[in-house]
Amino acid sequence: MKYSLVNGIKTEPFKGGIGVCICCGATVVAKCGIKNIHHWAHLDLTECDKWWESEGIWHRKWKSYFPEEWQEIVHIADDNEKHIADLKTNYGVIVEFQNSPISREELMSRENFYQNMIWIVNGEKFKNFHILDKLPNIESENFKDEVVLTFVK
Repeated sequence: MKYSLVNGIKTEPFKGGIGVCICCGATVVAKCGIKNIHHWAHLDLTECDKWWESEGIWHRKWKSYFPEEWQEIVHIADDNEKHIADLKTNYGVIVEFQNSPISREELMSRENFYQNMIWIVNGEKFKNFHILDKLPNIESENFKDEVVLTFVK
């Protein structure tokens, strides 16, 4: 996590820092080494958000392009299920940054949970791919909800 609450204030990690998880309220400690990006980790090494993934430079850099008050916002569903969104805009749109592979089931689960969301995907690994199939006409009555494109490297 990029943020925890320290004395009730949303705070980035700092050497020796101890805070409170913004999602579950458990104690978190700042990890400020030289190997990984600085982050907060639960003291008991558990993760309260099953969708949590470690962040690298690409992920953190994209978050930093947006206002701090939009970053790492806890989204709570009607059934009290909670997840930390990468961003939640003033308009209620969730933005998720994805740098690693994700299963279709996981993707659908997140989209169903957040409802009003967009993905920003790291396309660096796709820079030498070519789309062989044309994009569909979404206004056509033959358009299907699911479209699979074929890529060739």
